[in-house]
Amino acid sequence: MKKILVLLAVVSLLAPISVKAQSTLSLQEKCAEGAEKFFEHYKKETGAINLSYTCHYNKFFDTCYILIEEPVPSDLSTLHHYRTRQIWDIFENRLVITIHYENESNENLIMLYMESEK
Repeated sequence: MKKILVLLAVVSLLAPISVKAQSTLSLQEKCAEGAEKFFEHYKKETGAINLSYTCHYNKFFDTCYILIEEPVPSDLSTLHHYRTRQIWDIFENRLVITIHYENESNENLIMLYMESEK
């Protein structure tokens, strides 16, 4: 009888964790699907090529972010290479930040644009 009570107590403690884990997993899947659609739409709208992206579901903010990276053609007069990164909140379709770097190493920050809340 004691074994059954202990087993029921353990199961009752783990049940909410399992539901929460499944909930987070479904939100991560929703984020991945939304990011893929967002990225395809972004490419079509901007006409940009050589783009890449990664996405991340943030449980604390309960939102999905996508990082879009775009290498910018080099300036032939200075032989500098540039890279642009944008972070979007795809659930709100809102640009969060734009970052421009010089060179592939991302060491020389050129410009940083923080988008304001509306």
